[in-house]
Amino acid sequence: MKNRFCLALTVLGMGLPAQAHHDGTKAVPPNETALMQAEDSAPAAGGGGAAADAAATAEGEKPAEGEKAAEGEKAAEGEKAADGAKAAEGEKATDAAKPAAGDKAAEGEKKEEPKEKPKPLLFIKGELTKAGSTVYIPKTSEWGGRIGLDTIDQDIYLKLIPEWHLVRPKWRVGLSMPLRALAYNAKGDERPDLFSNQHFGLRAEDYDELNDYLAALLYAQYGRKEDKFFLNVSRVGAASLAHETLLRRYNPNLSTDTTFTSVSFDAYTKFGGFQSFFSNLTAPDKSVSGGLVFIKPIGAIMKADPTKSPAGPRSLSIGVHWAMDPAAPVAVKRGACEGGDDAAAEGSSNQCLHLDKENGYTPIVEASDQGSVTGIGLDVEYKVYKSADAKTDLKLYLDVSQMSFLNSSQTEVAGGLGITGGLLARLNFGEGADTWAARIRTDFRNIAPGFVPSYFDSLYAVQRYQFAAPGQVATSTDPTKFQATVDAAADASSVNGYGVDLQLGKPRAWALQIAYENVLGGDPSRNQHLMVHVEHPVAFLDVFATYHLRGFTDWGEAFKLAGDNEILVSAVRWKLLPILWFNIHAQKSFSTEEYTTGVDPERKDKVEAGYRNTFRWGMDTQLGFRFK
Repeated sequence: MKNRFCLALTVLGMGLPAQAHHDGTKAVPPNETALMQAEDSAPAAGGGGAAADAAATAEGEKPAEGEKAAEGEKAAEGEKAADGAKAAEGEKATDAAKPAAGDKAAEGEKKEEPKEKPKPLLFIKGELTKAGSTVYIPKTSEWGGRIGLDTIDQDIYLKLIPEWHLVRPKWRVGLSMPLRALAYNAKGDERPDLFSNQHFGLRAEDYDELNDYLAALLYAQYGRKEDKFFLNVSRVGAASLAHETLLRRYNPNLSTDTTFTSVSFDAYTKFGGFQSFFSNLTAPDKSVSGGLVFIKPIGAIMKADPTKSPAGPRSLSIGVHWAMDPAAPVAVKRGACEGGDDAAAEGSSNQCLHLDKENGYTPIVEASDQGSVTGIGLDVEYKVYKSADAKTDLKLYLDVSQMSFLNSSQTEVAGGLGITGGLLARLNFGEGADTWAARIRTDFRNIAPGFVPSYFDSLYAVQRYQFAAPGQVATSTDPTKFQATVDAAADASSVNGYGVDLQLGKPRAWALQIAYENVLGGDPSRNQHLMVHVEHPVAFLDVFATYHLRGFTDWGEAFKLAGDNEILVSAVRWKLLPILWFNIHAQKSFSTEEYTTGVDPERKDKVEAGYRNTFRWGMDTQLGFRFK
């Protein structure tokens, strides 16, 4: 009894869940677990003792009866009586010894009972998909090499890519070093390719800055979003903060010419926690960054009751969120297309965008044309329901955010307030390894002039320099997103809007996500957004695809891949043999790449088109091994 009581107390202590801003798993109620263990162990111990007694009794009676039969024919009745008395004494001694032996056996069985912790129900936390990632990320560990072809703006490149992915339940690391050389020059300039008489080498743009060498690290991740500790260093993934009011699926690597290594770091405790993000690890002072700091004022002082749902006052969290671009371009440098004259020439045909050769051929922003964009707000979240089986919870949240646009003299030229209220439902289905999850989020927004929901979005890395008109191909004369937002705020009025985001997924298996945003009664051209993402194994195929359409007016624009407001990332992997795969990928991204003519062509640092939305595709054969 004492051992059972200790076991029950141990299980009760292990079952008390600690909560953070986003809850973790919930164990089976400890009192029920202890009861089930007691009910399972008691009959087993009791049943074993009774069986032993019965077996001992049967074995003792058989010799006694045999002896009595033999002695009845040969001995006198006196001897029978003596033998009977001896047998009676022997049976009494045996009966007296049996309970003690039974108790010892029961105690031995109790000591041998496994004292395993009750396994918590699996609750899948964090993002269910890899929407926003620019490459396919394998779900299991593997290493090997890929050899094949890539296209960039119609040019064809030979490529060799050694890769290594180590995937563990709590962490993962991916390394890749792409080596590409021009195989076929489709532009007709003088760059040497495989078919020319000149020596051809590696694509210069792949390794012309420090970030390109850091890019050998595809990703290094510990934990998942909403875990107590989460760290992600990546050059392929997208990031979101808080309830995504200011920063949503932002990826700094939309251009084929630049590579930035970003970092996300989150930590949660029962008292509160924080989230943080920096888009450029090597230049944090010029990177898009943001964060969230929150406290749980009631959860920090109120003890958890393991027999009740953790929804209610204990789940209340209050925080401050922010996102900023401290070096937002107000305008980019434009001027003459030829020579060293930087003065703006007459006529748009002679207006070229000037590029920074030392910084991945990004547009040059003079100090006098550099401003800042900052968003900061209050974040409140409250869990209104959590089911007894810990598979479903519902959260309400409210974000009140203020955006501010400052020019180079730190004068505010625009700004506005945004209010967002939403509902997040997290649902889990199935049991054990078959568990899959759903995330359903809906929100309603009030948008004042000068406020743009999710301003730092999936296209911001390019649109901060060049904000094309909806559905149009960008040119070097397009305004920056800063300037376009300031101009629009002058004539705008408050509007209401909404957003819907549906995610379905099973870890390391499949995932689907659809997100849609729009305004009610206003101009949808800057506020209507669509995102579709799918990752799914189909027989011997792995399929991965993400499509973004930002700022569109008509549904007829969707999936045409014609405008500069679209992004596509897709890949198909075909397993030919256990160690051999065939890969095909297609991507619609951006580039400023143009070359001079002549025997020794050089990349231009003054271009007419600016960022061009280019279509890339590639295929390769991959030889390697998967392992656990």
